Amino acid sequence: MFDPNYRDFARLGAEIYVDNYQEKPEMAKYKWPDLPLCQKENTAFVDLVSGFGFSDYLKELNPKTQYFLVDKSMLTCEALRYQIEKLGLDNVRVIQKDVKSDISSDIGMEVEIIRAKNIFCYVPDIVETIPLYQKMICDEGQFVFQEHSVYRSIFNESYRGLDVYFKEGWKKTMKIQMENVNIKSFDSICYKKGVANA
Repeated sequence: MFDPNYRDFARLGAEIYVDNYQEKPEMAKYKWPDLPLCQKENTAFVDLVSGFGFSDYLKELNPKTQYFLVDKSMLTCEALRYQIEKLGLDNVRVIQKDVKSDISSDIGMEVEIIRAKNIFCYVPDIVETIPLYQKMICDEGQFVFQEHSVYRSIFNESYRGLDVYFKEGWKKTMKIQMENVNIKSFDSICYKKGVANA
């Protein structure tokens, strides 16, 4: 049975981390790349395995978009919730679940963008769940995979095998950072729904 004291402990740990250790002065000289933007009204942005890293975007989110941050770590979720509360954001919701479970009922609205950063590092068999997420994405919506450019992990075997899941009805584009690469640069593979694959 779940002990509610454990959540209180996780919340306290999250607050200590956010208030005292999250900011790294040496990283301030770099800017995070922009998140993909929802173009339609009343659609959602879903971030899979959000981790502590998504907090770097919280101050710059589009107020007209609904954001859903999915992570199974209680500490991570409490840290994100704490920051969302501090910033007074009413368009960001944290879902504490395994990304391999069905989260569609937790969202309850049309999804335009699903973002998965460093996903294979944390969930090596995420491909089994791709069809579930594809059904959630609206026409002209996107499934975006990202990795830190400095590691060149976007070229790993896991990413080479993605095309088989995005055949007819999806268009693939890639954005690879070859110059001015820093620790905050991302390489991206994007599959857009509702268009013939080129």
